Amino acid sequence: MVTGVEPASSRQDVASDSTIYYFDLVLLPEEKKTITFYCRAIQEGYYSGEIEVWSGTHSTSRIFTLFIQPSSTPETPSPAAAIMGVYRAVVQITAMIELNGEVTEGSSGTGAIISSDGLILTNSHTVLSGLSYNTVDFLVSMTTGSGLPAQPLYYAELMQVDTGLDIAVLRINKDIYHTSVDSTVLNLPFIPLGSSDTLYSGIVINILTYPENGGDIIMLTSGKLLAFDSDEDADYEIGGKALRVVYGKDIGGVVVNNDGELLGILINSDIVSPINAALPFIQAAQRGEVQNLSQMKIPYQPKGTVILQDDFSSETSGWSVGSTSSGFHGYVSGALSISVDIPQYLVWSKNDGEYLDVIVLTTATVQQSIGNGGFGIICRYVDPKNFYTLEVTEDGLFSVWKYVNGVQIFILEPQTSEIIPASGPISMAAECIDNSFRLAVNDILLADIADESGSVPARGALGLLAETWEIGGFTVSFDDLTIFEP
Repeated sequence: MVTGVEPASSRQDVASDSTIYYFDLVLLPEEKKTITFYCRAIQEGYYSGEIEVWSGTHSTSRIFTLFIQPSSTPETPSPAAAIMGVYRAVVQITAMIELNGEVTEGSSGTGAIISSDGLILTNSHTVLSGLSYNTVDFLVSMTTGSGLPAQPLYYAELMQVDTGLDIAVLRINKDIYHTSVDSTVLNLPFIPLGSSDTLYSGIVINILTYPENGGDIIMLTSGKLLAFDSDEDADYEIGGKALRVVYGKDIGGVVVNNDGELLGILINSDIVSPINAALPFIQAAQRGEVQNLSQMKIPYQPKGTVILQDDFSSETSGWSVGSTSSGFHGYVSGALSISVDIPQYLVWSKNDGEYLDVIVLTTATVQQSIGNGGFGIICRYVDPKNFYTLEVTEDGLFSVWKYVNGVQIFILEPQTSEIIPASGPISMAAECIDNSFRLAVNDILLADIADESGSVPARGALGLLAETWEIGGFTVSFDDLTIFEP
């Protein structure tokens, strides 16, 4: 409630949802004057409202937000108090993506506010997981304390990212009403940066995370660090310690010590990306540097159990063969060869197995070029009129599409990528997991998209495919195929 105002107002009109204060002030051109409202907190929580200022017939308005919580200033904070103090600075990040012409919520994860002016450290897999969608914003939700749900308050922009370390730095730039904010006056709660050099076996660490399934209440896990690996691994491009913890079921999270200092960001259930390794990217964001994300290459590595390998040296390994006037598919010189002899035609070879969720790796080589021939991997093959294809072309296009009762439907329209080489063997990987599909070329992720139609077959056969458009005469061979169960 308002307990006073300075300078004093000449009149007040009280309505059911607002109070109007009148002031007899004279302002010269470009002159500024300050009006101070003194308030007393009545109840803790999150509040927002609007301040509207009138001068004559002209007005302007601004949205304001308030966090109110009890004040506590013990002389020597306990570890529990220090941990509780970071709750307000642990945020939920949600990628806002365009889907079917509308903006909707995509992937979400956990982040930490690391400066009062709105810098946030989070995982790169949170901000980049919707690779094949147009991400228009990152929604930032905050909580006022333990056990309280997060409230959407701000939007942020991506400043820096490193996929090897799995870290990203965002900057809050708009309020929940999409109005630009002045970062110098945000004065947000933040977690001070610690040092991962202080870690040792047996130190107590604390992980705060929003559940991976989209829950909006922070989970806290505490325990001792049993071991850490100080080797400079290639996955950590700028060095630093790769910390290994042995508990936790949620991917992504904030790791702090008992003093409430940030030590790193959780990558998965047992790996932490250390804060020291993230410092160059944090410092770049503090300087206002925005990374050129259009040139970013996101590494891809399959994760799962190998269930089948085929080098096509045996002509009885289970792939369909055939030859017509339109094309050929079969075993040739230790590889699986597919030829399309006429324009606007598909030829494929199908494996005789049946799979649920699956990851397929193979090497493709164009043997006879037509300049724009297509080739790819088939999954969820039900029959010749119903299956999914993850495809690339000689001229650098990639796409994800499906046949439904013989009608081709694009899940991801053809897009251009410089990653696809014009010649030479190409390593291809296709993931078909639930309703999600990912395509990688030469260990770089190109597509990550979901079929939201709600009618994805649960299982099906696998296949390899070739395609022509304007002209025929295209031949591609596949070799060194590996199938993973994720």
